[in-house]
Amino acid sequence: MIPLDLSSDPYPTVNRSGGQRSVSLGTKSTASPVSFLPQSPASENNAPTATQSFQAALGNALIAASHAESSKGTHNDLVQILNHDRQPWGFSYTAYPHNVRIWYGDKDEKIAENAVRWMENAMGPDKCNVKVVRGADHSLMFKSGVVVDVLERLCEYWRDAD
Repeated sequence: MIPLDLSSDPYPTVNRSGGQRSVSLGTKSTASPVSFLPQSPASENNAPTATQSFQAALGNALIAASHAESSKGTHNDLVQILNHDRQPWGFSYTAYPHNVRIWYGDKDEKIAENAVRWMENAMGPDKCNVKVVRGADHSLMFKSGVVVDVLERLCEYWRDAD
């Protein structure tokens, strides 16, 4: 797997074959596909066009709106769950049998870093890995670089399982 360089492109993407976003089974058009996605970091021109910037901004806004609607009321639950072992949740962080990877924004105002570090220490560094994302807040799902990193880790997990 080739790692993506996310440092220069604010909207990194991985181009699909021919630039197509999806396959239409009902159309017989032979016109070349039009890509509405920004170019990959490997392209010679890293400056996104106005259309590409608009598409990326629109996509991020839709994700943000969807997440905001689906996460109402979850903040208190997260604080309770990350409140160490003070509540009987039916499991123990120290006994959890799987490896855990946490992405944490150093500007997060909802979850304190000491709660995340407590979880890391309780589980042990061999079971829990915390990656601090500099300059990020609680909304890590809106940072395309973080989403790509998470998806790459999932791919690694599934490849290693084979």
